Amino acid sequence: MCGKGSNLTTGTAATTTASSTLSNRSSKKHHEDRRANAEIINADIIPKLVAPTRLRPPDVPQFSFSPSVITDVYVDMDGTLTESSSRAGEYILPLLSPFSGVLVTDCVYSDLSRTDIMSWSQLDDAMSRKLPEAILNVSDNSIFGTWSAREDVQDSLRTLVRCGLRVHILTMGTAKTCKAVLRAAGYDMRLFTDFLGPSDMARNQGLDYLFEHEQDQPYMFPVEQDVKDLEAYAATGESSPLLDKIMTMEEKRLSKAQLVQTRAGDGGILIDDSWSKNIYDARKKNCMYMHVQPEGLNTTAHLLSTLARAVADAHEDKS
Repeated sequence: MCGKGSNLTTGTAATTTASSTLSNRSSKKHHEDRRANAEIINADIIPKLVAPTRLRPPDVPQFSFSPSVITDVYVDMDGTLTESSSRAGEYILPLLSPFSGVLVTDCVYSDLSRTDIMSWSQLDDAMSRKLPEAILNVSDNSIFGTWSAREDVQDSLRTLVRCGLRVHILTMGTAKTCKAVLRAAGYDMRLFTDFLGPSDMARNQGLDYLFEHEQDQPYMFPVEQDVKDLEAYAATGESSPLLDKIMTMEEKRLSKAQLVQTRAGDGGILIDDSWSKNIYDARKKNCMYMHVQPEGLNTTAHLLSTLARAVADAHEDKS
């Protein structure tokens, strides 16, 4: 979103499942109180808006921002800091597979103290701790892009941080796992303020559950089914009922733009590869954005370079 009197920059850069009630779930009153509190804080929440078409129309600019206004940069993970969102299984599967036998619930406010059932956030935390034991490809030809492109991204992030901006990772996946794998891929963790995921978005919107469903109880799925479906997707490109269900977070329910605006107001900018699911929503909500198209680290590096130069120039003008 652009502040009054600021210079707007727009352009196009060259380049099955089980469902059950948890026995140890938080009490209904506690659950409702937390939800009500979120709704009071975010009474002006606008439902997520999804584009009618997958591709960004040619008359819509690839980015729109006011460099002098930006305070916070929210960067997507898959397809933005990786080469392709469809290849996310390459780093997820080695970390997810050890948890076969675990059931995952999409209940946002569950505080579980057992090892056979985990919330999305708890599984994310457990996966991130498995990284030292996992075999993860972070080489120059891995999903994380070339070392040169990674360094270009970090050079731009360093410029933004020197200018006083905060950088956040905002993913529809597993936030703590993203932190662990980016560290393994050579990123300097001092560049990032925090790592945010689906539970942060859901809480911001006052939602009880991560996925889209009608029943007022958690949706649960076994990790081994998720692993099986991700392996099949990697081999064939075909989705499954479970993967489709998980994707309702991004396709119908959770809004990155809304979280950006709640946390950063007019000063937030979203950098993401999905036009239909995230950038369209940001544009409709007057949130600053950069669309990573085509997806991949080289595009992100180019866009971040453009952003860093503009922000640095704006800060120099102020001084």
